[in-house]
Amino acid sequence: MRLLDHPRVSTGNAGDGQFDAHRGWFIGPYWAQDAGLRSTKDIEVKWSSHVAGAERAPAAAYQNFVSLAVLVTGTFRFTFPGEALDEVLLRERGDYVIYGPEVPHSWKAVEDSIVITVRWPG
Repeated sequence: MRLLDHPRVSTGNAGDGQFDAHRGWFIGPYWAQDAGLRSTKDIEVKWSSHVAGAERAPAAAYQNFVSLAVLVTGTFRFTFPGEALDEVLLRERGDYVIYGPEVPHSWKAVEDSIVITVRWPG
């Protein structure tokens, strides 16, 4: 699908690689105002494809965001060191995890996976 940015309607394909320069973030403050509705400081949305074995470690903590990760395909593990719920395994399409600001986390793609991440001010 062709990318179209307009003040009232935006279209595109989040997974076709055109947002790779911004690590998959296709909505958020990364875009100039001429990017239409994709340019906002209120929310960030990311499409990410991960090959099996890809991981983020050590744990990262974002100070100002609540984060939501939704599994599209694959199997994806989040680890929350020191939290009561130490590990979350997303296995089925639609499985999700939400975590608050300043929650350290790491992740690993157990299988090739696609994850949609949404962050908003927390």
